[in-house]
Amino acid sequence: IGFRHDDLTESDWLVLEFLDGATPLLDSRRTRSLDRAAEWLGSFHGATEGLWPDLLLSGIPFRDAEWYQGWMDRTAGWAGALHVRYPWLAPACRRSDLYEPLLTAPHSVVHGEFSPANVLLRDGEVLPVDWESAAMAPGELDLAFFTLGWPRRLRRRVEAAYARRRWPGGPPATFEETLRAARTHAC
Repeated sequence: IGFRHDDLTESDWLVLEFLDGATPLLDSRRTRSLDRAAEWLGSFHGATEGLWPDLLLSGIPFRDAEWYQGWMDRTAGWAGALHVRYPWLAPACRRSDLYEPLLTAPHSVVHGEFSPANVLLRDGEVLPVDWESAAMAPGELDLAFFTLGWPRRLRRRVEAAYARRRWPGGPPATFEETLRAARTHAC
């Protein structure tokens, strides 16, 4: 549809499609919409899981140990005075074992910012927007960001909907460990 450079923010905008009649997932009053978004996400991750070697050649970023550690280093740096209140934070930010499961899990294309704020709905169709943080990483990262801060019961229900769609035969034995590492990273 169009391209625009914003001189004030130095941002580039690429508009690919106008989603007429779409509404934000955040405006949905039905929790079934959350399940549908999780199911879409599970299908998407399942469909892109085996594609990562080819996609790396396309220039899509790959989330590796340096990337995860970089976020932990930034967290430690941004925490400032919180280190006094939370003395466990600095040592935790040096623990590579907290993100290790994310390095060994199967990689898919991830949205990178899959949250209710970046999902639109139209006639029951799930339409994720704002793909600038897309990368190759474990799909559990998107799931962790999507459910961040949710009540445990709702979170578990949506996670189950995701897992059923991504792995119809049942999730791998490493799913919970990978999801736990993804939740830690999301925080």
